[in-house]
Order: sequence, then C-alpha cells, then structure tokens
Amino acid sequence: MNILLVVLDALSALHLPQYGYKRQTFPCTSSLIEEEFTVFERAYSPSFWTPPAHASLFSGLYPHEHGVGEELPFFFPKILTIQHVAFAHGLHPVGITTNPIVTFSTGFARGFSDFIEIDKWDLFQQDFTGFKLNFLKKERGRLDWLTGEKGQVIIVEWFLSHLWRRLKKNILRNVLKFSYPYTKKAFRSALELLKDDERNYFIFINIMETHHNYNPPVKFRGKWSKRIKEFKKWERISPRNHYTKGKFPDEVIEHLKDLYDEEILALDEELTAFLQGLKDSGRYDDSLIIITSDHGEAFGEEGHLEHMSLVDPVIRIPMFIKLPGQRKGDYSTRLVQLNDIFALVSEVLNSDLPVPASSISPLSSERKSALSEIVDFEAHVKHVNVKGFEFQKYREIR
Repeated sequence: MNILLVVLDALSALHLPQYGYKRQTFPCTSSLIEEEFTVFERAYSPSFWTPPAHASLFSGLYPHEHGVGEELPFFFPKILTIQHVAFAHGLHPVGITTNPIVTFSTGFARGFSDFIEIDKWDLFQQDFTGFKLNFLKKERGRLDWLTGEKGQVIIVEWFLSHLWRRLKKNILRNVLKFSYPYTKKAFRSALELLKDDERNYFIFINIMETHHNYNPPVKFRGKWSKRIKEFKKWERISPRNHYTKGKFPDEVIEHLKDLYDEEILALDEELTAFLQGLKDSGRYDDSLIIITSDHGEAFGEEGHLEHMSLVDPVIRIPMFIKLPGQRKGDYSTRLVQLNDIFALVSEVLNSDLPVPASSISPLSSERKSALSEIVDFEAHVKHVNVKGFEFQKYREIR
C-alpha cells in the first residue's frame, strides 16, 4: 500500500463545483473525484496560512498546541508526525514541495527520509528530481581535468550555481511568479518515484498553482479574465497592500478572482494527469489518496483579500479521500479538519502509535466541532497594520 497526500496550496473549497461553485473550475478531475473518492463537504483548516496549517497536518495538533504561528513560523518541536507513523509501518516517507516556506530550513522535512524542494532546482543537484542541465552533468569530468583538485571543482560548481540562482531570481520566473512548471515537475517527480522503485511510499506533495501571484498559463488565461491594461499592475501588487495602503477596487478584486479560477483550471489538468499516471503505474487501486489544501483565498468576502483572516473562503478547504480498494464515490457531511488526517492515516495503517486527541479519524468517529485560530493574534494584527478591518482570533464550527 502507498499513501499519497496532496496539498493544493491556497485552494478554497468554495471555488470548486463539488462545493457549490457555479463555474466549472475542475472539469477534468471532477468525474474521477465524484466516482471514486469520498467528498467531505464540511472540511476546515485549523489556520489561515501555511506554516501552522502544515504543522497541524503533520502532527494532528491544533496551532495553539504545536506553537507554530506568526512569530515562530518554523516546525521544530520534537513531536510525532504522520511521516514517523508511516515509516514505522514500512512506508518510505518522501516530501515533495514547491512552497518556499515548506522546506528543510523551516523544519518541515522532519520525519521524511527524502525531501525534495522543487523551488531549488540547481545545476549540480545530485538526486534525480533536481533540475539537471545534462550537458553540465557530463562536463563534471572536464571540470576535474581543468581544475586538477576536487576542492576547486566544488568552488567552480558553487560559482556556476550562484550565477544560475541569480539568473532564476532576476530573469527567469520563480514559483511565486509562475508556478505551472513547478507543478508539473512536482507531480512528475512523484510518478517517477513510484514507477522506478517497488518500495511502498508515503508521499507528501505541496503544489503552489493557486497561490498568489495568480498567473495562469496562456492556454487558460482569458477563460474568465479580461486583458485590461490597467489591471496588469495590480496582478503584481501584494494583497497585503489591501490592508496597509488602501482597499483594492472591486473591479480589481474581481479580476484577481478570475485569474485564480483560471489557475484552478491549470491545476485541474495536471492533477488529472497525475491521477491517471498513478493508474498507469498500477499503484492507484491499493493506495490511500488524500487531496486537500492548507487554506483558501478570500476575494472581498467581509472586506478581506487573500489569506489574512478566518473568513469562510479561507478556512474552508477541499477534502477528497480515496481509501485502498475504494471504487465508488460518496459525499459525506461529517465535520473534518486538516489535523484529522493524522488519525485517518493511523487508522488505515492499523497503528498503535499515539494519536492526539485533537485528531479524529473521519472513518470511525464524529467530530462535534472544528477550530480555526490565529496564533499570536496581536502580532498578526500588528503585522498587517490593520485599519478598518475586523479579525477574529478564533472560530469554532459546529
């Protein structure tokens, strides 16, 4: 058995047809989801942004329990994670991330045997998932001959890699400017693992396709958005300015929402290709597949923009689960949270390792309430320099 945990970063449930959205933003994936997955209609994130949400996902704990928040956005506490649980039951845990703050340096590689940061493609990266320029790989021997000493080779590699990173930063587009190639690379890396290795895996994948900046590929741009010159500058402005420098005009917010929905179209195509690749690999039927998000995005609801608050479009997330052997789709009205995935994985693996009380498996238990919260609330309000906006410190959903 394999476990595939796919986090579609910043994807709001309220922008998907499975949750009542009028636009067909998920045309390719929808039929497969509805035929073979269980759709959890009431799924919530315990937080409004990435670090605490991922810490809850991995640990099963609420943000106020694991402590990851505005002032400490690093996952360094020595606590049991689902990666550890998977490893204890014979699965090889691999993390694949396109998110520049879900990284080794921020502590989120804890518990993974391999952790691949797609945003850090480098010229001389050694593992198969690195972005390799083959001609440079072949030149390694010639570099040895030119320098004569292995240490000098390292210096040359460092220098060339430094130039490459500067080129990526200043000329090429990184994941926050144009996420599509990173999305394709992340999904392809996971399929290559499953194709080339007979081991059973726990694979976590973070995909940034629907995260700001909203820059859909050309083939999807224009489905709903309009090419208006005056809107172009707004696409590059941080949504934080909506709070600190004055509210964005309504027509600009509507334009950003159109671009966001077009990003979902791009994501839909790549997610469908990934699921089909799983089927082609022969790993699909006996795998536990979880497709969800860490948070969503707001587009003017209650005056808010992006993911700075606990309004519904931010904390309501998609939750699609396919159990091993499941061949029939279903809809569930059970209340679930992102941190419940810990208990779900433990139950599927029949693990006797401890499960936090804050993580409740949707397979066997009813959750009476869900909690979304802003840890370090005062620091958050001060950070966004709020003027004229209302923020909730926490929300309890029943």
